[in-house]
Amino acid sequence: MISWCAYCQTWQGEIPPLESWEVTHGICKSCIRRGVAQDAAAIGAIRPVADFLRALRAEARLGFSTPGAVVLDRATKLGIRPLELLVGLLQPALDEIGKLWEREELTVAHEHRFSSMVETVVTLVLQRAREASAVASQPEFLLVNADGNHHTLGLRVVEAFLLSHGRTVLALVPGLPAGEVIAQVRALQPKTLGVSVAVPGELEVVKEIATALADFPPERRPRFVAGGPAIRAGAQVDPALGVTVCTELRDLLTDGASDDQAQV
Repeated sequence: MISWCAYCQTWQGEIPPLESWEVTHGICKSCIRRGVAQDAAAIGAIRPVADFLRALRAEARLGFSTPGAVVLDRATKLGIRPLELLVGLLQPALDEIGKLWEREELTVAHEHRFSSMVETVVTLVLQRAREASAVASQPEFLLVNADGNHHTLGLRVVEAFLLSHGRTVLALVPGLPAGEVIAQVRALQPKTLGVSVAVPGELEVVKEIATALADFPPERRPRFVAGGPAIRAGAQVDPALGVTVCTELRDLLTDGASDDQAQV
């Protein structure tokens, strides 16, 4: 579930059950220290954000027509940072729309139109994040989809998250064969290799990559992180492979950086 501060309108991370994208509202430590729960103005600011999310979901059911740029602009005016919009609002809404489609309560066209809007927002947020970030020939993070994983949205959200925290990132989508992933690691020498796994069967790709990385000299072997829908749903990675399992975006930050440092 998405943990969201109802007062400062920021994403606070995720809590179990991780397979659920529902939003649970609370209050963050910063807002507790500032005593905003007793501030009538702060309390009044909650409703517009709730109305904004409700309107997004209602329009998605009817056939989404609002351009992604307009959605992003409205969120910004409400004080919602682009990263929070992506992770805390649009991802849960997209999951809800997908489930409605699976239950045949929504047409394919409606689902596609909402997905297209989300893709536009992701593209705009990434564009801003890339413009504000440093360009590196050897990125700190190399992000790839496991071969067979053609879902690009999740990895692009991860890229935006890392860029917003000042990290250098190269994300390659859709999926790459294990051999090509290893070739990219040799060429780019990232500190962290992240692989997104959509379904349990793609864990074989993780095993193949991990086996190849084991032959690297320790000083050139990146931290290998596996995440994605399959991992969130409970798919198990063999501990002997030396792979770090990532179920939350913050797990990728190794220096304790907080979301307060995010630029987007």
